[in-house]
Amino acid sequence: MEYLLCTTPRVGSNLLCSLLKLTERAGDPGEYFCTGEMALRKPHLGDVRFHQGVPVDFQAYYDRCREVFTSESGHFGVKAHATQLRWGLEAGFQFERNMPTRFIHVSRADVTGQALSFARATQTGAWLSATPERTNPRFDADLIRSSFKEIVGDNEGWERLFEGYGIEPYRLSYEQLVADIPGELRGILDYLEVDQAGLDLDHIARCATGYFKKQRDSTSEEWRRLWNDEVRKNAVAREQPLGLLRSA
Repeated sequence: MEYLLCTTPRVGSNLLCSLLKLTERAGDPGEYFCTGEMALRKPHLGDVRFHQGVPVDFQAYYDRCREVFTSESGHFGVKAHATQLRWGLEAGFQFERNMPTRFIHVSRADVTGQALSFARATQTGAWLSATPERTNPRFDADLIRSSFKEIVGDNEGWERLFEGYGIEPYRLSYEQLVADIPGELRGILDYLEVDQAGLDLDHIARCATGYFKKQRDSTSEEWRRLWNDEVRKNAVAREQPLGLLRSA
């Protein structure tokens, strides 16, 4: 069974991929449309040819990934942000030929928090809690605004894909996942028809969260306060022209 994790940045998708991999029954869901991960996977792909870090034949590369990273249970998982899938399509990935059997849409209810986290990781390069920030984060309203716009646009893109192909995805939010990791993992494994006999989901959750920790801190809360002030300021600015028309 092949499945696609349909994501946007900062929704806990790395944690989810780790959880699925640790079961040893749901494949090794990878970010195969990301050049950084391509470099990590390259040594396992035999004679697949690359040019400047990108597969010469994207379909041949993807076929080889499927061969190598499918679990003994027959599960092959892929994680992709909408922007990455679009790049893959431009590079030669054939979606209809490689149509997954299952789709899991991972989102985040707190889109403001997601945009703040996205902007900060973009600045610092610390996409994982174990990665040190290479520069001090600085509040940048324009970067946060563009991050917010990208997240909303990419979620809309996923919805267009689902509607266009008549797909009813399994829907999971970041908030649901972190509130009950073993329970949500159990639900996903049921959806993927993974045999759970003998699996200790509580132990798997402890192992994954021991490495993937929340990155929210006092800077996150300060940015949220500054962003809320920015939103209010802009709202007042938009109302001012209308205010001139109102009676005193």
